[in-house]
Amino acid sequence: MTKLFHNISYLSVPFAVAAMYYIFHGSLLRPINFVEEIGLGIFFMGFAFAFGGMSDIKKISKKEVEIFTDSKRFKHKVYSLIIIGVVALFACLVFISLKWIGGNKLLADKYYNLGLNLMPSVIAIFFELKQFYDKKSYFDLINE
Repeated sequence: MTKLFHNISYLSVPFAVAAMYYIFHGSLLRPINFVEEIGLGIFFMGFAFAFGGMSDIKKISKKEVEIFTDSKRFKHKVYSLIIIGVVALFACLVFISLKWIGGNKLLADKYYNLGLNLMPSVIAIFFELKQFYDKKSYFDLINE
């Protein structure tokens, strides 16, 4: 079962490619609906993070070994993930609340959809934090 989920984690690659395409297409070429393009890219990015979080915790890279052996770098990484998750959650809630605050109705609806598209990324960031802790626990267990 672990191997199945690890192989499913490779689905993060096509979602990451789709995310990069929509984000760069929406932001660089600036079509009329650039907010929707970027929102779709962020939505795919959330799925890329989520599928990436399904990888096997027993597979630890050299960079992760360096982080796990240095407690200061480990705490920095954990705090970074927490800050990114909280900021993304705050941005998500702000974009969603723009629908009810008022102002330009068309733009508010676009930002509302952007906030909804950001939700999978927020969830995936916190799953990534949990997986990082699981990898650290496994690393500590095998190196005792």
